[in-house]
Amino acid sequence: MGRKTIRLAAMGVSLLACMAAEQALAQATAAPAAPLAETPASEAPAADTIVVTGSRLARLRADATVPTLVTPASALERSGDVLLQESFKRSPAFAFTTPGASSPIGAQSGPFGSGQTFIDYLGLGSQRTLVLLDSRRSISSSSASVFGAGDPGSQVDLNTIPTLMVDRIETMSVGGAPIYGSDAIAGTVNIVLKDQFQGLKLDGEYGLSDHGDAAQYRLGVLAGTDFAGGRGSVVASFEYTQGDGLLASDREVTRDGPTYLPPVTGTSAFKNVYVPNMRISAFSEYGVPVAFPLTVPGLKVSGRSFDIRNAQGQTLGFNATGQLVPYDLGTASGSPLTSAGGDGYNAANATSLLTPLRRYVGMVKARYRLTDGITAHVGLSYANSRGTTLRTDPAYNSLAFGNLGTVNGYLAIPLSNPFLSAADRATIASSITAATGNPRPSVFYLGRASTDAVSGRATSTTELYRLVGSVDGSFALAGREWQWEVSSTYGRMVNTGEGRQLLEQNFQNALAGCTGASSPLASINPTCSAFNPFGQTNSQATLDYVSAAYTAKSKNTQWVATASARGSLFDLPGGPAGVVVGYEHRYEHSQFDPDAFLFGKVVSPDPTVARVSWGRSAPVDAVRGHFHTNEVFGELRLPFIEQVEVNAAGRYVDHSTAGGAFTWTTGARFRPVPDVALRGNFTRSIRSPAVTELFNPASQAFLTGNDPCDSRFLASGPNPAVRAANCAAAGVPTTLISNIVTTGVLGINSGNRALKNEVADSWTLGLVLTPSMVPGFALTVDWLDIRLKDAIISATARQVLEACYDSTSYPAPSACGQFTRNAAGQVTALRTGFINAASTRYSGLAVDASWRIGAPFLGQDGRITLDAQYQYTDRLETRIGDGAITHLAGAIGNSKHKATGTLAADTRSVGGWLRMQYIGPAEVDMDAAAGTYDLPHRDAVAFIDAGARFTVQDKFTLRLSVENVFDTKPPFPSPAGGGVIAYWQGVMGRYVKVGASAAF
Repeated sequence: MGRKTIRLAAMGVSLLACMAAEQALAQATAAPAAPLAETPASEAPAADTIVVTGSRLARLRADATVPTLVTPASALERSGDVLLQESFKRSPAFAFTTPGASSPIGAQSGPFGSGQTFIDYLGLGSQRTLVLLDSRRSISSSSASVFGAGDPGSQVDLNTIPTLMVDRIETMSVGGAPIYGSDAIAGTVNIVLKDQFQGLKLDGEYGLSDHGDAAQYRLGVLAGTDFAGGRGSVVASFEYTQGDGLLASDREVTRDGPTYLPPVTGTSAFKNVYVPNMRISAFSEYGVPVAFPLTVPGLKVSGRSFDIRNAQGQTLGFNATGQLVPYDLGTASGSPLTSAGGDGYNAANATSLLTPLRRYVGMVKARYRLTDGITAHVGLSYANSRGTTLRTDPAYNSLAFGNLGTVNGYLAIPLSNPFLSAADRATIASSITAATGNPRPSVFYLGRASTDAVSGRATSTTELYRLVGSVDGSFALAGREWQWEVSSTYGRMVNTGEGRQLLEQNFQNALAGCTGASSPLASINPTCSAFNPFGQTNSQATLDYVSAAYTAKSKNTQWVATASARGSLFDLPGGPAGVVVGYEHRYEHSQFDPDAFLFGKVVSPDPTVARVSWGRSAPVDAVRGHFHTNEVFGELRLPFIEQVEVNAAGRYVDHSTAGGAFTWTTGARFRPVPDVALRGNFTRSIRSPAVTELFNPASQAFLTGNDPCDSRFLASGPNPAVRAANCAAAGVPTTLISNIVTTGVLGINSGNRALKNEVADSWTLGLVLTPSMVPGFALTVDWLDIRLKDAIISATARQVLEACYDSTSYPAPSACGQFTRNAAGQVTALRTGFINAASTRYSGLAVDASWRIGAPFLGQDGRITLDAQYQYTDRLETRIGDGAITHLAGAIGNSKHKATGTLAADTRSVGGWLRMQYIGPAEVDMDAAAGTYDLPHRDAVAFIDAGARFTVQDKFTLRLSVENVFDTKPPFPSPAGGGVIAYWQGVMGRYVKVGASAAF
């Protein structure tokens, strides 16, 4: 760590020196500007004194009737946050491990949104967290395709928001839907941007891991000034960010593929045992031959082996150069396809850990006072963000993925293949004769993961424009002053996804030695070149012939017009009775257009006949649709006396497709003594269906998931006896090892224009403590309870199967008609679709504490601050219909206990801080029966970060921070069973950042 830290610090000093030199040059050539004193973190206002905008009736944070967390910009700068998602990742209330969340960490959605960052408050799904910019809706970057990042919805990509423009981030639990409309079921995140700024600020940040990789940097400028004698002001920013990516092979904890596998029968009391090095022994990247197409290497059929063996009886496979060599089958597991160790395929080699991200973002905001009572505002922003999926699954050929004759089945290779050496041809022919007793067979079968032909690399580029205009002013009514505002927001997002995939007809032609016709769809290289399936020695020209480039485009358009007025109706002992009334119109249009390759080959004019893929992935459908809403809203605030306040808000939403709905909230605050306040709130909120959920046509999708009738899961679920009885009634053998768990099935997914609004009833009850005997201290403790019904889902394969087999009314549930099994019990087809069929329950405790005290012993303006947040999740569970309840609270990524605490000491010229992020104990699966896993538990873990700040002449600042100071690893045996995202700091390892800024 030492040399890298010194090297980074030196870079920061150099950057600071360059900025100082630039300042000196500017002073030599122009009249000096008034210095801009940068406010240290120690001088940030106390959180309880900040006026929050979680209501159109602005109030102090301490007076809010719902839990509200405020993060100032100084906290982002102190930590060296290059991207906004870094701040949310540290907060215990946000989840990045649920399917609805999305971030550059972990598996990506390829050309449909790689690197996009959607936040998920309380783990209810990113589509149920409303993200606002300056209390206004912003255009979503979510693709209308079902293959997009996160769940379908109107999520805002944090990568499109300039970090330097952020003034503060307000997070309000529940309560937001009646004020801002649909989507605020879990909460509302309002990112408040700087409205005024004087001077010029240059800023740079650079980070590097202790491994010497995952480099990330940001260069930015922030400028602002007043004009026209102070009647107007303008503030603008631009920043460029570049970040490198990581593969699973770049980290020791992930490169060997740790996971759980079923043990060999009779070797363990557990149904899944930890293995540090899972391999798929049925095939490799270089090819593994067998003599018989209904077996895999190492598996005996009727006591006979069909492996290709040498004279010493060793199983053989091809090496990188295409020669037969002994093939290590590893230690057998309970599945004939997988093993611990050996030469089989390592799936970790096709796993992305961190997406490379490049973005540049610009924003301009201006205001001008037209008259003494009327002010005009305008804002324009542009963002261009590109994420790259480094690796995903290649093209597989094996019995594990399909029968002989299907595109994913074994490659049938004639012994006459010219790429075989004479010695290898003789060895294979001898093994065929010995295995089958038939000297005539002239074909053998090859299992291969074609990582040379298909890497899965794809880029996703998001281009976003947003224009905001408003006019506000005041007027007198009945002797009282009222404020009015009329605003309009227009946004447009275009996402372009690009990549290359296997072109199946050309692959087969090249495999056969270019004896057939090429595909009518253009390949990257139009000239056929024979494909060598042994090893990986093919030329780039050959790989280009068997590949086709593809492009996918997503376009979203949003227009919002709002008019509102606020004022007071009359006076009460505690103050004026505040009121807001308003109207809003919103229009949303989304479309997704795959190119010819992704769309697939049309084989019949009948639209009900499935298209055929040009490659290996399922055909992708175009999606197009729009909706609009007309909404009226109002708020009322009644401070009966200084100690008692009651507030209420309501909004009626007329949705063009989902119909009308009324969302409302009411809350109260009671302060019996000056130091203590009690608060409570009840809210009914809604989420309207998104374009994808409404208009998605029937789409094919490859589905995987745990099968409740699989022998490994048969004794799990809410009622194992019911599950076992229903599986038996279906004729499924109790010894089933279900293929859908690992290899999956081809399924169907579709939209539903009959969807209703999701509805949630929520309540909070809390305590606010600001003891006068402890100046600067504030504590809030709140209990939250959210009950969501009619949740829109596209049920996963696991959810559909569990909804059927865990039901006490089997086989009545409609889910039982969504799939088919063959005589062996294997799932052969499965259909899902968007339906209002799920429910979610959340309850938990949120604690927020802060203490700011003067510390003159540190020096001039010395101050010590302590901030801490704690989240206890009592319940987080989902259910489809009357099927099984999936318990998430306490599982990996949703630990019941999570906390973050920061201690900082600052003076005007120097500062330091220490932060701890605590993640409590967790289980692999909260619903798994005893004996399902040999290592089901994860211990608690704490990651420690630290940093320092040095400021010279209130103009130049150098920042240094170290994340995961002690290089703490994820709790063993993670990431087996999950945890790459949950324990990301441990996967990344120690990470050092250095930053510098100069203010003029």
